[in-house]
Amino acid sequence: MTSRDRRTLPTSPFDGGGPQAHPIPIRSPDTGRNAAGSYGTHAFLLQGTGSWHPAEKAPESALTASLLQDEEACPASPPEGAWAPSSPLHPASSLMRSTSRTTRLLSTIQEEQAAVEAKVATARRAPTPASKAIVFGLVNAVAAVPSLIAYAAIVFKDPIYTPYLDLLCKFFFVSSAVHQLVFVCLSALPFAIGQVQDVGLIFMSAMATSIAGLATAQGQGADVALGTSLLTMTISTTVVGIATLLVARYKLAELVQYLPLPVIGGYLGFVGYFCIASGLALACSVSIDTISSWANLASVDALTKLVPAVLSTLAMIMTMEHFNHPLALSGVLTTIVLAFHAGRLLLGWSLEDAMDRGWVLRPAEGKQEFWELWSLFNIHDFKLDGILVSAGLAQIGKLAGLILVVCFGSCMDVAAIQQDLPERIDFDHELVTVGVSNVITGLTGIGYCGSYIFSQTIFTMRAGVFSRWNGIMVAAVELTIFLLPFSIVQYMPNFFFGALLVWFGVEISRDWLFLSFYKLTRIEYGVLWLTFAFVMQLGLEGGIFAGIVLATLYFTYAYAQSQISGLRIFHTMTSNVVRTMDQQAALQVFATHCVVARFQGFVFFGSAHALSRRMDVVAGALVSDPSAGDADAPPPAELALAEAAARTGEAFSGTRHTQAVAALRAAPRFLVLDFTRVRGMDATGARTFAVLCRDLLALGVTPLLAALDHHGAALRYAEDQYVSTAVRYGLCRPPLARLTLADLVRAHLDKLPVVAPGAADDVAATLVQYLDSRVLQYGEVLWRLDAPAQQMFIVEKGSLRVDQHRFGAAAAADRAEDPDAGVVSAEAAGRSFELGPGCVAGSTDFFLARPHGSQAVCSSPVARVLALTRQGLTRLAAEVPQVLAVLQVIIMRANTLDLTVAAEVGHAGQVGD
Repeated sequence: MTSRDRRTLPTSPFDGGGPQAHPIPIRSPDTGRNAAGSYGTHAFLLQGTGSWHPAEKAPESALTASLLQDEEACPASPPEGAWAPSSPLHPASSLMRSTSRTTRLLSTIQEEQAAVEAKVATARRAPTPASKAIVFGLVNAVAAVPSLIAYAAIVFKDPIYTPYLDLLCKFFFVSSAVHQLVFVCLSALPFAIGQVQDVGLIFMSAMATSIAGLATAQGQGADVALGTSLLTMTISTTVVGIATLLVARYKLAELVQYLPLPVIGGYLGFVGYFCIASGLALACSVSIDTISSWANLASVDALTKLVPAVLSTLAMIMTMEHFNHPLALSGVLTTIVLAFHAGRLLLGWSLEDAMDRGWVLRPAEGKQEFWELWSLFNIHDFKLDGILVSAGLAQIGKLAGLILVVCFGSCMDVAAIQQDLPERIDFDHELVTVGVSNVITGLTGIGYCGSYIFSQTIFTMRAGVFSRWNGIMVAAVELTIFLLPFSIVQYMPNFFFGALLVWFGVEISRDWLFLSFYKLTRIEYGVLWLTFAFVMQLGLEGGIFAGIVLATLYFTYAYAQSQISGLRIFHTMTSNVVRTMDQQAALQVFATHCVVARFQGFVFFGSAHALSRRMDVVAGALVSDPSAGDADAPPPAELALAEAAARTGEAFSGTRHTQAVAALRAAPRFLVLDFTRVRGMDATGARTFAVLCRDLLALGVTPLLAALDHHGAALRYAEDQYVSTAVRYGLCRPPLARLTLADLVRAHLDKLPVVAPGAADDVAATLVQYLDSRVLQYGEVLWRLDAPAQQMFIVEKGSLRVDQHRFGAAAAADRAEDPDAGVVSAEAAGRSFELGPGCVAGSTDFFLARPHGSQAVCSSPVARVLALTRQGLTRLAAEVPQVLAVLQVIIMRANTLDLTVAAEVGHAGQVGD
């Protein structure tokens, strides 16, 4: 992707401070380009926000005009007066106006995209006349040739290469011609334009400059430095081509794009700066290598030459922004050259005078035919005596960077072209084309890295030129210039090439160093600028490496922050054990003594310390007295009992109050560390949590680790300890291995005296006549998923495990895989509960007359349940309705408590399962 192409602003997965931005490229009909990928202006619609975020001044197009219409002209879908003026749904509200503009915008985009696709489809069906393709080939060639000369000036900017610059430009012409011919032969896109591009030129320039410095330091001449540079670049281009082929062969394009975007942005920002500095240095005949060397522009001669360079740059920019005719830019470029020669003649200067004054490059001495250019490699009789091999080998680090940026740029090129095509491109095939063209140019000794020229490719496609004659004509023009016995460089002023470079640099720098501010988080934008500064200070390899390190550190910080912010603290205790009423009421007394901390992601060195500090704060709150220092505040025990009474209806007064206060003082405090959602932990994280557990024990808080080996055991253990404490202080009865029906009825009727005292035994004796007794063995299924709910059950002995079904596509797919199996798999079960003696099971589905949404299995060696069938329910209602009313009260109390527990589970999640 060249400086002529790269207009797509970066977007970030970490878009802090607002909604996630999903850019929609706005195609600008007045430039004939994709506004998100051309010189033209662009804007992005943030989907879901209904607002516009312009990146630049909008283009003067039909689309832009529709966006800038007076807001009162926007039609409002609801009738006037339907809502109050203050309502956000009122037609005059900003919300409705914004929504209307958004809808109208999307409609306009779809219409323009449909028009482009229709034009492309029509052009594909109808063959493009050869004459039209040849004309557009000439236009593309005229636009490409000046850029190639400017690129040569970038690569060989060291003064040691200046005498050879006009000859070196010819290498760029023939290299681009070979690239173009390969694209004509191999690309699936008949309108493809493939040329030497600027994305890798900075690395090649760094190679050439480094080799020049090493050669000079060792006392070697310009011929050795030039030969070494040419050979190094040829080999590098070949290696880049092979690497691109490997990327396409093994489908590694996504891996190449894993380079952090701020690092790429910082590098491209340096590319822009480098183009500006090189362009001004070329135009003003001065050296600009460092920040301090910009002072060289302060001379009268330099300022005189700077004026036409700046004016030429402005002319190019204004032409691209205000004219869409294909010959507009070519006409301006030609006018600049003609204006220079007209001024030269008015001043009475000959071409030789202009060369003497530094306005035009002086051609190499003597006449040199094109086949003699390869002698510049300084290789004689296939010996490397004229090559400084050590200087070439010193460029291996730069070669690695060159491979990365060229592969990345090529992937971006193909992706950008795909945006404007209605049909899918074979991504890997086009990368193969890029790779082959680089390999061929490298092996023929004319290698400079090339790829698609996105802007010219899309320009040709939108013009309806679906003929390979277009590419053939571009290559023919470049080959003709290469074959000429003279150099065209001597007829063009230096400020012309300098203005081209400055134009490229301004466009790239503006997009990446400034406009990217709106598309990156603030930290990422800072990483981009730091990468740019590091490249300036440390060079390409060191700067890019430093940028990657910064991006990695930022990711580490951001991921650690997401873990810390994702830490959830729950003050409710909910295991998967359904306990009796008195036990659950007792557990509510100890609710403030247990806290659950749920972690997520990967616990590592970047987050472990902060998480540990949070746990210290939570543990401190567990053991602290919130009433300390406040004489009017009630003691913690009173607060806990009041909250428990409000939740369960239990009255804690008299002796029971004394027992509860004593139990609270004796009860242990637990901090459950739930690692259910933790995907991994490094050694630092493990060590930090080991130290945390030691510190918690020192505070008097017992740490319980959940979801490590025994799932669900942590909260069950804590609840068992609290039940044991409650039993010891008389707050509830001890858990029984067997709870008779009479005991169950008595436990509920003691709280709700709906019958006479002492009648519980008679109610139980009557009720048991309508119930069927059933004994289950371990693993035996009591009911299956989707089975008709013809019975409800009361657990009298042992325990049941109820696997609650997770409704949705996951469970449906699970059943589809094994339709004959009535057992719910672990993947389909959403949550499991354990029901012990005294618990009611299956009553909800039974009374709603719907299939079971769960599965019940015996989880103890032996279990005994009492079953009420529909026939038994009918008989009970007809014969002893008073007993049925008592049974309904019992079930209502049990289900009400279950609903409370379910609400807590839904809010906090079940720990350790």
